Amino acid sequence: MDPLVIAALLLALLFLAHLRRFRSNGVVVRSWVFGLDHMWLQGNALRNSQFVHFMKKREDKYGDTYQINMLGHPTIVTNDKENIKAVLAAQFKEYGKGPDFQNMAKDVFGRSILSTDGEIWHFARGVLRVQFMKERLRDVAMFDKHTTRLLAKVTPGEPLDLLKELYKFTTDTGTDFLLGQSVENLLSPTEDPFSKALGFVQDHFAQRTLLGKWWRILPTTGEYKRSLETINNFLEPFIQQALAIPVEELRDRGDKELSFLELLACESQDHEFLRDQILSIHIGARDTTACTLLWAFYLLSTKPAAYQKLRKEVLSVVGVDGLPDSAALHEMRFLNRVINEILRLRPTIPVNIRNALVDTTLPRGGGKSGDEPIHLQKGTSIMYSAYALHRNTHYHTMPDLEDFDPDRWEKWTPPTWSYLPWNGGPRICVGQAYAMHELKFVISRFVQRFSSIESFPQCDVHSYAPNAILQPTVPTLIKFHAGGDVDELAIPSL
Repeated sequence: MDPLVIAALLLALLFLAHLRRFRSNGVVVRSWVFGLDHMWLQGNALRNSQFVHFMKKREDKYGDTYQINMLGHPTIVTNDKENIKAVLAAQFKEYGKGPDFQNMAKDVFGRSILSTDGEIWHFARGVLRVQFMKERLRDVAMFDKHTTRLLAKVTPGEPLDLLKELYKFTTDTGTDFLLGQSVENLLSPTEDPFSKALGFVQDHFAQRTLLGKWWRILPTTGEYKRSLETINNFLEPFIQQALAIPVEELRDRGDKELSFLELLACESQDHEFLRDQILSIHIGARDTTACTLLWAFYLLSTKPAAYQKLRKEVLSVVGVDGLPDSAALHEMRFLNRVINEILRLRPTIPVNIRNALVDTTLPRGGGKSGDEPIHLQKGTSIMYSAYALHRNTHYHTMPDLEDFDPDRWEKWTPPTWSYLPWNGGPRICVGQAYAMHELKFVISRFVQRFSSIESFPQCDVHSYAPNAILQPTVPTLIKFHAGGDVDELAIPSL
């Protein structure tokens, strides 16, 4: 028989066996053999900075739950809130990061809450949760110092590449809060080596996560290794200093006098544990907060009436020069609605993945009607998109889902598990309260200072950088205007 005919028959048998194997899971398969079609389409979407839109279009075409195959590795894509609830909460112990992700993240995150499962994760989560409840979260003086420096970067009436300055700001607040000493990027004309190395490592790690199970094909360059060494060398003296102080002495000082690292050292003297948690918290908070603040000012610039309503609230509570403390920020109800709406339209982590740690199930998506459970083998990946979920018309029936409208939150409450800007279940963002306080503080200080804001038409961005954070691919130029009663507000000299 002709070798080409034999090869064709073998490929056909492989194709049929492949389909039969995945149909046995009870869920509709939406990919060719080995998932070559999805891999090509996904790669194209990533190259064109359209990945979140690609995910939403696939959901619109194939439904809330379907299966793809990535080089033999099955992945369930779901935006069914019952499935997400099962993965994040109801069947929490059956899903997690998994060994593949842990191996991928080992050199960056080690044994941190971002990369572990089981008892290791549970211990780290417990320690961090206690520390994030401390009074130091509401250190108004620390936030005000760095926000004042950020405000000094703004020249009223002139466009500003705001995200660049926001990254400096969140690096400064993050190192100040975690280590007790800021790198003070906002005061320097150049980026410090630690921040530069951190950015490179994050970009490299984002490429790893996009490759998933096949992350090892990405070369580990010399620059990547040097960047990790720079990060570790920067953190080392802070860790050594914290470990050199007797635990009893640290506890005697009181929470307000200790850095977050020193608070952790009261609970653990494990060098690697301290390094892994501090780095993971800083990475988890820096980019997410910077990008959320950018989206806040961009979206507010598209709705002048919403900005003026927010400004009226802020000025009525703290005036033009009052310091917004926790009580004042809590009183600002419209500010809270603004942030809820920003996170609905621009969830910071748009796509997330979990893996089945055991043979398990999902409650919905199987059978002809899609209402039956799905049976999953250990190692199957589950991908869900907060960006698509927040636009799922099965759960959100408003006709203007793409419209920025903070007022909708006055009467509307999204169905449970259909709004997940902070994730959900036991792995819900441990630093949520800290992040919300920082977001509210910065926004309120800018609103005090500037009477209006605008962005340029070309900044109506709908393309996002191919990494884990929802970040625009192009500089988003924002122009802030002073006027009216804020003209008299002088920014303190630095």
